[in-house]
Amino acid sequence: MSSKLNLGRIYVFVFILLSSHFPIQSQVRKITIDKVIDSLVLVSPKAKIENLNFQNELLLFENYKKSFLPSLSINFNPISFNRSYRVLQKPEDGSYSYVEDYSNNSSIGPQYDKK
Repeated sequence: MSSKLNLGRIYVFVFILLSSHFPIQSQVRKITIDKVIDSLVLVSPKAKIENLNFQNELLLFENYKKSFLPSLSINFNPISFNRSYRVLQKPEDGSYSYVEDYSNNSSIGPQYDKK
């Protein structure tokens, strides 16, 4: 039984050895040097850097063009509450007194800018 196992192992070893040296079916593709260069040029690190620089320049130009568009913004301040003490001078005798001051200011307004 062990001789059958050893013989099976030898057959597998020989098959692996022969199959690595003699391909069973290989497909050969012919590629011209121009196709190889064209495909490698696009994936090289320098090409990727140039592509990113080009995209950056495009974005900068788009932002430059958009900076000439008018802009409209709305400023809104719903609550501006103030509680403080104010110093008031009495006109009769010139003495000072502290008075509590409660105030609330709300504001809203549009702002239009154009270069």
